[in-house]
Amino acid sequence: MGKRGPKPTPLTILRLRGSWRGNAKPPAQSKGGRPAARAPKCPGGMDPVAAGEWRRVVGELESLGLVCELDRSALESYSVYYALWQRLLKALKRRRIGSNAHSRVFGQALKANAQMLRAAACFGMSPADRARVPAAAPPAADPMDEFLKYGKTKKIQAAG
Repeated sequence: MGKRGPKPTPLTILRLRGSWRGNAKPPAQSKGGRPAARAPKCPGGMDPVAAGEWRRVVGELESLGLVCELDRSALESYSVYYALWQRLLKALKRRRIGSNAHSRVFGQALKANAQMLRAAACFGMSPADRARVPAAAPPAADPMDEFLKYGKTKKIQAAG
C-alpha cells in the first residue's frame, strides 16, 4: 500500500505562501542502516537515450546523497521508461491526430509516462516527492581538496 494522506508541501513553497509551517525544520533522518551513497554503474546494453538519462539523473542524485548501489534496478526502470516515453512522443508527432494509430500510441505514451513518474517518485524527482525523501547532508569542505583544486595561489589571493 502507498503512503497515506496527501503529499507534504515542500518547505520552500510553504515559506513563499507565508505559512508558519515553512519555518519548520525538515524531519531528521535516521543515521543507522543506511547504505553508502555511491552511484551504481550504468547497466550494459541500455538504449542510448536511457543511458543518457541514467548519467544525468545519477549525477544529480549522487551529489544529493540519494542514490546507492541498491537503487540500480529502480534507476534502470526509470531510465528505460523515460526512453520509451521519448520514443512514443516522437511517434505521436508522425501520426495523424484522431487516427486509430494515434490513439494507441497516445495511450502507450501515457502509460509509459505514469510508470516513469512512479519510479521517479522513489528518488524525489518532483518538489512534492523531495519533501518525503531525506537527503544526506553535503560533505564538509576538505581544505586539502580545495588546495588540490586551486593550488596555493588561490589561498594567497583570498588572504590578500
